[in-house]
Amino acid sequence: MGHDNHHLLLTGDAGVPALERAADFAEFHGLDLRAVDFSQVTHHGSKRNVGPSILNRILGPKLGSPNLTKVAFVSASKDGAPKHPAKK
Repeated sequence: MGHDNHHLLLTGDAGVPALERAADFAEFHGLDLRAVDFSQVTHHGSKRNVGPSILNRILGPKLGSPNLTKVAFVSASKDGAPKHPAKK
C-alpha cells in the first residue's frame, strides 16, 4: 500500500463487490484506506464498477475544500468514449 511515504490503491477492473471485500479486509487488518493519497478508479470510471458509497468508504467523504489532498487516475480513451468515464 505504500511507496516512498505515499499510499497507493490500484484497483484494476474490480467492481463494487470486490472493493467492498477489499475494504472489509483492510478494516479487519487495521489498514486505513482513507490514508490513500493516489488511487486508480476502477474500470475506466464505469458507473457499474464504482460509486459514491464505496468511494466514501475507501477514500473518505468528498472534501469541501479547494485544497486537493488526494489524486485519482482514470484510464480513458483519448477520443472520449461516451460511457467511460461516467460523468457522475
